[in-house]
Amino acid sequence: MSSGTNGSSDSTTQEQSASLQTDIALLASLLSADTDETNDETNISELLRRLDTANGVASGVETRLDEILNHLDGLLGTLQSTADTGTTGHASTAAEDEEKEAKKEDP
Repeated sequence: MSSGTNGSSDSTTQEQSASLQTDIALLASLLSADTDETNDETNISELLRRLDTANGVASGVETRLDEILNHLDGLLGTLQSTADTGTTGHASTAAEDEEKEAKKEDP
């Protein structure tokens, strides 16, 4: 992974995190905002509007969290395959392993 790719990925992750935090704050404010209790019908209408908006924000947050988790799964898979192959960059086959053992035994 080149540093340019890593920098771009870090920048995107930071932007997503900031956007996610903003959406969560908006969601919290929508759900906790007090309304004027002088007109019950208006209050119900306003409450339904806020709940609808909160639902849309929550769906967006859920989608972004799913994308982040999928990205992390991909990174974990890459790290796992790198760990499985060792430092050579490719997995050794049984034939390669046998050849290495034969060389060790036959000087």
